[in-house]
Amino acid sequence: MIGGLRGPRTATPVDLTVGPATRSWVLRLAALLAGAAAVALLGREALGFVIGGLAVLALLLAPRSFGPAALVLGAATLVLRGPSPEPAALAGAVLSLHLALELARLSEALPLGGLVPLTVLRRRLPGFAVAQGVGQVAAALAWALQATGAALPWLTVGALVSVTALTWWVLRDGR
Repeated sequence: MIGGLRGPRTATPVDLTVGPATRSWVLRLAALLAGAAAVALLGREALGFVIGGLAVLALLLAPRSFGPAALVLGAATLVLRGPSPEPAALAGAVLSLHLALELARLSEALPLGGLVPLTVLRRRLPGFAVAQGVGQVAAALAWALQATGAALPWLTVGALVSVTALTWWVLRDGR
C-alpha cells in the first residue's frame, strides 16, 4: 500500500452448484398468471376485472407489504359483490390465489435474473398442500352455507377474520 491507495483487487471466482433451478422472473410471471386466473374465475364484469387487475398489480409491485392483502381483499370483493361463483370456480380461485401469493413471496427479494433452486419449491409443497386443504374445505363450507340462502352476517365476519388470520400466519416470518 503506497500513500493509502490500494492496487486493483482480484476477484476469486466462486462456483456454487444449486442443482436444477429456475429464474426469479419465471416465478413472478407464474404469480401474475395465477392471480389473473383467480380474477378471471371470480370476476364477471368489467369493474370486477379492473379491481382484480389492480390487486394483482399490487401483489407484483409490493409482495411483502400491502400486495398480498390487496389481492385477498380484491378477491373477497369480487366474491361478495356478485352472484355466488360455481363450486369449481371457487375451488380454482382459492388454489390460484394461494399459488399467486406463494410464488410472489418466493421471488420478492431476488433480482429478476436470480436463481431459485427447485428444491426450495419442493420443500414448500407439504405446507402448501395443508394450507390448500384448509382453504378448500373452508371455501366449500362457505359456498354450501351461502347456497342455503340463510342470512348469517356474523358468519361472514368470522370468515373474513379467519382468512385474514390464516394469511398472516402463512406469510409471517418469511415462511
